[in-house]
Amino acid sequence: MVPEDPVEHPAQSVQGGVARPEGPPGEVQMSDPEETIRFPNNITLVAPKSVWNQHALMADIVDWNASDVPSTESLFTDGEEPLSPLVRLTPEHTSFTTPVTVMFPACIGATRVWRSSESSWELVELESFENGCVTTSLSHFCHCFASGNSRILKAIGYIKPHSAVAKLALACVGRCHQCNHALEQYQEDYYFLEGYQPCTRPAPVGTCEDTTSFRVTQGAHQQTLQVSSRMCPAISDELQAQGTQFKVQIEDIEHTFKCDAATHGDVTISGASSSSQQRPSSSEPLGDVTQPSSATMSSYFASFLPSFLLVNEDIPDGSQAPISMISARFDKGEMEMKFRRVHELLKAHNFENLMVDVGGGDDFGAKTLEYLGRLDAEHGVMLAVCTENYGEMTSSPYSSNGELTFALNENVRVLPLKVVPIYPPRPPSGPDHPFDKTGAAKALVKMVLPPCRVFLDCCDKSAEQIAKLIAEELLNMGK
Repeated sequence: MVPEDPVEHPAQSVQGGVARPEGPPGEVQMSDPEETIRFPNNITLVAPKSVWNQHALMADIVDWNASDVPSTESLFTDGEEPLSPLVRLTPEHTSFTTPVTVMFPACIGATRVWRSSESSWELVELESFENGCVTTSLSHFCHCFASGNSRILKAIGYIKPHSAVAKLALACVGRCHQCNHALEQYQEDYYFLEGYQPCTRPAPVGTCEDTTSFRVTQGAHQQTLQVSSRMCPAISDELQAQGTQFKVQIEDIEHTFKCDAATHGDVTISGASSSSQQRPSSSEPLGDVTQPSSATMSSYFASFLPSFLLVNEDIPDGSQAPISMISARFDKGEMEMKFRRVHELLKAHNFENLMVDVGGGDDFGAKTLEYLGRLDAEHGVMLAVCTENYGEMTSSPYSSNGELTFALNENVRVLPLKVVPIYPPRPPSGPDHPFDKTGAAKALVKMVLPPCRVFLDCCDKSAEQIAKLIAEELLNMGK
């Protein structure tokens, strides 16, 4: 059953009394009306008003590792696994004369519903599965979840505007609460999908039983994504995009993912230019899409960008500037986030600016080597973000210390960016330092960043102000 117009918790108002014939013929009396309340996480309870008045019914999602949750370790056979979140219904161990209808989200493929009983689990009837929710009825409250033998998966493409970067997500089809909620969170996290736009159509992938590995291939590069009940969705490392699309093979089957430029304003459709900022509805025919110009594509992508990425007239065009690379300490702190915004601003104004994505996993070292090689081969400029600890020796050969060493050995131009009052940097060292007992990092900083080298003062400046300073200096260095 699916309730009509349920009330969103905590506003537990009555959905409406239901007049039911009782007593002598012709006389209609009000029975105990049902009240439907929807809780967060798309959990819905339907119970008589008297039950709501007598008990403070509550529903939420809890962690599988909670101390009061019975183990499911020996519960399943033949690849069965949980296909829903774990739902806690309270007050626990309270019996109801009239069962309470419970609806909660589950993945397509769910076939059974379980409820906790003392220290174990028992099956209850799965009354229906529709609109991404299972429905069951419980005469007493407990923990409950749905299970099945396999998840049905889809692949979702994501493209980052103003770049040639794409990513792939493997997620459950339908209204999977776990996947949809996680994807929303990933799209707010820089290291995963922040700034990426989903492609128009997902691709079918197949089923996932227990833990399943999917081989993702693009050209000579291959990576493996693992999906299970505890690892879904799965997000790929960076892939290469061409304009508004990219191609990738999943288990040797090629898929093409596109961000449809035709659905957004200022894109030529059937030979005509539309300046409307309204998206057509999904039911409207879009006609034949002509190959958009670079200016059109810039307009299309700019509309997706947050305010700090919109093209600013104060920042000059960087088409004639030398290639550059941002070298910094990657600690996920405020300074790193500021310079990732600087990086995006420079790219938005046609500067060939490189910055390693620390979310790239095993590709981090390879990307660092690739970018350093390009600086050397193309006579580029290293932009040194001079925090106090910049250049410190670490366990990684791809740290800012390694980048400075490369710049010294290969005579790569370095443009220091003063971002804190202490300058030049003072990387830690000494007898207690795990990697630099003798102060080699300080000596390296003095050699690469001598007092006579001019720096850009970026202290207390916004990302846009810093991008403008760097842009003007790079253009001067390119003359």
